[in-house]
This record gives sequence, C-alpha cells and structure tokens, in this order.
Amino acid sequence: MSEEKVSRRDFLAKAGGVAAGAMALTAGVNLSDANASDGLEGLPEYNGSWREYYKKLDPEAIREKAYKNYLTGMHCGESTFAALTEALGFPFNEIPTQTMWFGLGGVSLWGTTCGTLLGTSAVVSLILGRSKKDTVGLLDELMAWYSTEPLPFKKNSGQTKSVSGSPLCHVSVTKWSRKSGNATGSKARGKRCARLAGDVAAKTAELLNAKLIDGKFNREYALPGVAEKCTGCHSMKSDFEAGGFTHGKMDCESCHEDAHMLD
Repeated sequence: MSEEKVSRRDFLAKAGGVAAGAMALTAGVNLSDANASDGLEGLPEYNGSWREYYKKLDPEAIREKAYKNYLTGMHCGESTFAALTEALGFPFNEIPTQTMWFGLGGVSLWGTTCGTLLGTSAVVSLILGRSKKDTVGLLDELMAWYSTEPLPFKKNSGQTKSVSGSPLCHVSVTKWSRKSGNATGSKARGKRCARLAGDVAAKTAELLNAKLIDGKFNREYALPGVAEKCTGCHSMKSDFEAGGFTHGKMDCESCHEDAHMLD
C-alpha cells in the first residue's frame, strides 16, 4: 500500500479505529466487522489530504459550538476537533471525535501542549496533509497567536484574560490562574478553558478560510529574538557536542531563565 493512496477502510482504521473500539467498550456499541465495514464504504479515498472537500467556515458559529462541546464533557481536544469536523461535514464528520479526547489537560492531564491546539492541529493536518509549507506554516501562525494573544477572547464575557507566552497547557492555565486568582480546579477555570476552546477553533477556521478560500493567508511568525539566539548554537544538528540536542520555536526564557546553569 503506497503512502499516496490509502483505501477507505485502511484510512479510517488508522485514524479512528482506536477511538471506535473505545466507544464500543465504554458505551456498549455493537461494532461488528460487518457493521464497521458498512459504515466505511461511502468515504472517499484519502490521497494525502482532503483539502478538496474543504468549504468556507463560519468562525463565530464554530466558536460557540466548541465552547458548548467543552461543557458537555468533550474537554479541550475533542471539543475543537468536533466543532470543526461537524462544520466541515462529509467526509470529516465520519471520523469519531473521541479520537481526540485524550487531549484533555494537555494530553491526559499531563499539562503538555494545550488540547485545544491538538484538536485543531489534527483537523489542519487532515486537510492539508504532510506539508511543511502548508500544514506547518499555518500551525506556526496558530501556535504563535495562542502564545501572544490575551485570551479568552470573547468580549464582555467578564472573564480575566491572560497571555500564556507558551502553547503548553501547564503554563497557560498557571498564568491565567495567577492573574485571575482562581484555582485550577475551580468552575471559573473550567469556563475559561471552554471559552479558550471556542477561540482556538474559531481562529483555526479563520486561518483555513484565509488559506483555502480567500487567498489571504500570510506566514508572519518569526522566532522570538531569544529563541533565535539560542538556536544559533542549539538545534537539530547531527553533532551533539556542537549543540545538536534540542529544537523549538517558543520563547526559551519562558521556561529557561538561565539555561546555561542547567545540569
């Protein structure tokens, strides 16, 4: 089987098979081989991307949908993924949204990459495919926006806004909690992340519209000065002694105030 042309059955088996199995175990859904195959026959073949099925999205409708999804128990990763795939319709809405439920709390509450970014990034990758120019370029803008924009964005929501300086859940939640005075386990923090899910899903829709419909997408992200300085020595090199032991695009000093003092 070539990378360029994947059958309907093989694609969904890889993209959603694990989630579908989990749904069957936890919800008592009958997913026999016959039933599962019947549900795949109408899907188009996946030839590296599904950008031809993209249609212009309504960011505000998606913002509200992702917000409500979060409050129903989808949490951050699934809520953004579900809002976008539902709005896109067929064939995107055939992928089980529970595929992205693991994203809650920065991957199963580990506080790593914010789940809202995981859910939206999965949709972008599905649409644009394995492209450093398209997929990485668009997600550079999304990650940078998330890191520098005062969020949650919704006007007149009465919620405290904060700038995370990082796409990490741990950093984002901690900075908001410190500024707002609300604990991470509070209802206020939950509502904040629900609004954040809406904001990230809406921004992703805006970026996709700009790229695929309006032709107005521009790559603007540039490495922060401190990150550019660090990567001058430390990057993806083949020689460890020459500094080949890290890579990244964030502001390094958001976590490493004096990196050279680390063991």
